[in-house]
Amino acid sequence: MTTASDGDEHEGTVVFRGGGSPQPRTPRSVGTFNINSIRARLDLLADWLDAADVDVALVTEVRCLADDFPVDELYARGYDVVLACDHESLPKGRNGVAIASRVGLRAPRRPLDDAANWRKLDSRWPSHEGRLLLADVGAEAAPVTVGSLYVPNGRELDHWHYGYKLAWLDALRDVVDARADGVPLVLGGDFNVAPADCDVYAPKRWRGRTHVSPEERARIAAFEEAGMVDLWRMLHPDPPEPDVAGFTWWNYRVGSYAKGQGLRIDLLLASTDLAAGVDAVEVHHEYRCAPKPSDHAPVVARFRT
Repeated sequence: MTTASDGDEHEGTVVFRGGGSPQPRTPRSVGTFNINSIRARLDLLADWLDAADVDVALVTEVRCLADDFPVDELYARGYDVVLACDHESLPKGRNGVAIASRVGLRAPRRPLDDAANWRKLDSRWPSHEGRLLLADVGAEAAPVTVGSLYVPNGRELDHWHYGYKLAWLDALRDVVDARADGVPLVLGGDFNVAPADCDVYAPKRWRGRTHVSPEERARIAAFEEAGMVDLWRMLHPDPPEPDVAGFTWWNYRVGSYAKGQGLRIDLLLASTDLAAGVDAVEVHHEYRCAPKPSDHAPVVARFRT
């Protein structure tokens, strides 16, 4: 195993290079999976990568530090990897996101760690949780920026963590606004927001809770105003209510998956230039009912080539 900082200045960001990646090219598929501990569910992640044929995987809630990251299994599948660890929570490594690419991987950065200067806004807000990681993939002459993200949960509407969540989403909008001209962008991960009532199994039951509040939904809608497209909804513009096929999260308790009691909170957002080339978006529900599953299902977008 080899590691390199690749010029990244943030503690807890590690680039793993296996040396066996194919020639960089435009990705034909990008997927996201909240794995809810990569060490506990490495077999599940590996099975998904093999079966889904994903060029770029945005893996969230990895829940480990660099020394514990199972990079060799990703090397064996032709991926280079960059990991953003959580060095602030206790136990360390509680959050964390990663990008695995078999089509080139360059210039990792964590734009929300310091730029927002969270503690000047509220002393309780953390700043190095490993919740957003950007990198460039594809050919150097035609890069695509990808972002793996894990939005704060918010906990309760009257909890300080809810204010942190809204501020974090506002800061992410600033990142989108500041992206380089002409460089396509994909953001994928656990947004912890269901964008509309059709993305919730029982909207009335969820009223007055996080994940569905008007303030959270307004932040998701703001990404569309910034030129980003919700790829699942683009291909499913007239959904049933609820849109069970699009659900990506089900509570572990009370048989929620079997009852269809889920939410669509894992999203793939793409700039309009990339969205125009999307051929399909898939939610792989079978991984939610696998042995020892995550409470999330992965999502994959496929692009015409």
